[in-house]
Amino acid sequence: MTTYSTLLSAAASMAAFLLPQAAAAQSLCGERTAVLAGLAERFAERPAAAGLAANGQIVELLVAPDGSWTLLLSRPDGVSCLIAGGVGWGAAAAHNRKGDPAL
Repeated sequence: MTTYSTLLSAAASMAAFLLPQAAAAQSLCGERTAVLAGLAERFAERPAAAGLAANGQIVELLVAPDGSWTLLLSRPDGVSCLIAGGVGWGAAAAHNRKGDPAL
């Protein structure tokens, strides 16, 4: 498994178990297709990676060409919640310093 995949898998696992209640409490949720359409229209973000959590929820990473990103949690009932977002997304290998064991 690549370092990038390992990092994404760890983030997805943490998000699936630790953040759903916080995301729902902030009311950053909506019908999945509407959320995806809004992120595409407003930020040009498109799905880049996804993983299925043990509880049946899907964790998706959406990324734009300019590096903006959103982590989205989608429930089996079709509701999706924004759980994180930011700027400067890039592949882990591009940021890895020679010999850095963290990446």
